[in-house]
Amino acid sequence: MLVSLHTSLVFFASLALGICVQRIFTMPSWAVILWTACALLMAFCAWKKRRGTWLAASVVVFIAGMVAQAGHTYDPTIETCAPRSLWQAQIRGASRIKPQQRGVQTLRVPVRLLAQSCDGRWRNRGYDVAVTLPFDAETVTRGDVLWMDLTVHPIEPQLNPGALQLSPRIRVHGYTIGQRASGLLAVIDGWRNDVNTTIWKHVPKRTAGLVAALAVGDTYGIDIDQRQRWSDAGVAHLLALSGLHTSLVAAIGLWLGRLICFLMPLWPRVATRLAAIFALLCIWGFVLWSGSTVSVLRAAWMTSAYMLAFLVGRTSTGWTAFGWSGCILLLLDPSAIDDISFLLSFAAVAAILILQPMDAKGFRGELRSLLVLSLSTGMATAPVLAATFGRISLISVMVNLFLIPTASFILTPLCLILGPLSGTWPWVVWVLDRSAWIFDRWVFWWASWPMAIMTVPKLHSAVCVLYLILLCLFWWLLKRAFYMRAVGLSVLMHCILLLGPGFFPPSELELIFPYIGQGDATVVRTPSGHTLVVDAGIGTHDRVLVDMLASLGVRSIDVAVVTHAHPDHFNGFAALLRRFPMRELWWPGGEIPSEFAAILDLAKSRGVVVRTPNHERGPFLYGDVGVRVLHPRSQEGGVYEELGANDNSLVLDLSYGKHHVLLTGDIEAMGEALLLEGEVPSIDLLKVPHHGSRTSSGEALLVRTKPSWAVLSAGVSNQFGHPHTEVVERYGAHGISLLETPTHGACRFLSDGANWHVWAVRPPENSTNILPWHDFRM
Repeated sequence: MLVSLHTSLVFFASLALGICVQRIFTMPSWAVILWTACALLMAFCAWKKRRGTWLAASVVVFIAGMVAQAGHTYDPTIETCAPRSLWQAQIRGASRIKPQQRGVQTLRVPVRLLAQSCDGRWRNRGYDVAVTLPFDAETVTRGDVLWMDLTVHPIEPQLNPGALQLSPRIRVHGYTIGQRASGLLAVIDGWRNDVNTTIWKHVPKRTAGLVAALAVGDTYGIDIDQRQRWSDAGVAHLLALSGLHTSLVAAIGLWLGRLICFLMPLWPRVATRLAAIFALLCIWGFVLWSGSTVSVLRAAWMTSAYMLAFLVGRTSTGWTAFGWSGCILLLLDPSAIDDISFLLSFAAVAAILILQPMDAKGFRGELRSLLVLSLSTGMATAPVLAATFGRISLISVMVNLFLIPTASFILTPLCLILGPLSGTWPWVVWVLDRSAWIFDRWVFWWASWPMAIMTVPKLHSAVCVLYLILLCLFWWLLKRAFYMRAVGLSVLMHCILLLGPGFFPPSELELIFPYIGQGDATVVRTPSGHTLVVDAGIGTHDRVLVDMLASLGVRSIDVAVVTHAHPDHFNGFAALLRRFPMRELWWPGGEIPSEFAAILDLAKSRGVVVRTPNHERGPFLYGDVGVRVLHPRSQEGGVYEELGANDNSLVLDLSYGKHHVLLTGDIEAMGEALLLEGEVPSIDLLKVPHHGSRTSSGEALLVRTKPSWAVLSAGVSNQFGHPHTEVVERYGAHGISLLETPTHGACRFLSDGANWHVWAVRPPENSTNILPWHDFRM
């Protein structure tokens, strides 16, 4: 039986390597089959000659990883015969309740699209997607077959550097249940959905999402601000049922099994094995109940390895269980290797196993052991968090010391036991609400500490290698009880993450125009280290801005400018306000729509100074970069009451050296005319007004400003037809180099005050002065 330490870990590494190689080279199926045949032949020869057996076995496992990845390769481009049609779909996962958006609560359900109706005939498909259903819809469970009226929106091309592959957008117009699933999964899902709905019906909204997450593993309902607080405190892993809870369930199941066997007249050996079987049933029942998350599955396979080894009379080490659980998870789902839960879970467990056994005699020994394990797991997961989210928590080690024991042994058991009873007695709801609220307030207190969270720049490969080397040295010091040296080294390792390449500001003026769909956004970084964000899009692409700023090492935003109160210009600021400290928010004034009022309230609650700079006009200096407000400037100094929001857009003039940049918002013909009544300099770069609409970019504006470059922001195949053909032709007639984000992708301009350097994700053909852009950090 292959249960040695080296075997399980080598097989785990070989399998992961095979998956990665297959992803890199994307070999065709015939090549994978050929390699598989060669590997099997080599393994057979090695077995016959009794030489290199483990090497051959590792090669076979490596090929198995390639085959598994080839079989799970998923092309997100859904082939359709019509944008809207009837589909046959099957539920493939547990449904989750999403929080209210614009007063509507919905369900998020993973489904597999099996077939599509095309011209009266059914065509077989096979796509895994997630769809949104009404909250009051009929309960669906895993295995149910649905007939769904769907609209499949085309996937937008990758137009931002370093962007992840997008998923298809599916809109559900209606559905009917064609066939009900039967079996254990359907029964468990039915119970789970009933408990989830009961919690949301009876528990107050402020804590319903937290209770549902810990009772049934549904984290979708957690409020975004609440999730941000737990993340800032470094305890977001406690928001969901995880491996820690699985181990707790296994221990309780084993104890109950032994209690039951003790009450029955059985031989001790038989009773012990029956207790282990009972514990296995509890573990996998908990897996099905919690929605089968990666961390829960990892803990379930590891615990099952111990139990099964005991049942067959074998011994199993932690490393053996670790390696085999990883192999099983990757074979079942090779895409898990990209899953943040998979990486964090295995990194944390590896850190714990490396430091075992530890001297934990007495109270001081136990406390020291807990502190060392918390510090070690924090150091092991820090680079994963930095690379994925662009920030790390500096207080997570301290907070986890207090919250892991209390949340795991108090809050989670309360939610698991009392959650299903929330619709019975009022005192149950009171206990759940007060317990969750107290823990949430406690986390909020920790997260509000200064310097609790730090933004880190995008990590270079060299930084990751150096961190890994220092991590090994860190564990070596801990194993030899050199605790103070290890703590000092951990400080150095955090400094490497915080001050790695990409943190320091550019030495020149930098302007970035990301692709954010049908909206506007401009990021300005000055040589003095200031960051200005002018508009932030409609919000559907806010992750682009967040990831971009994090990868650049931006710690805070000095000025956020809302050129006018339209959603395609201000909605994205909600995500930026939650992620980055912000000093000032500018807007032109005037009528405040309800959605924008929510942004202003969020800004004021975070201490942001809200200004209407058209009353002052500037220039506002940020180092050597000057910012002047050119429009609007009515006689009262504010907006023009007779004009709409578009024509009252803030128009900014950025000056650096001999260069001028004009950012125009959505001004139209009337706004352009009023702008040109004042002093408007000749410029080098123009942000095209109103996404290239025919109502803007008039002849007078182009003649007066004489730009050499222009950047137009719009959505791919947008419903407004932006940019209009006559506008594009007008820029060409004036000899202006026009870059369009829906065509050329995100653009980057760098100026030393005398010359421009330009990059684009998809440069125009035959362009010699525009370089291809592959990464936000350059």
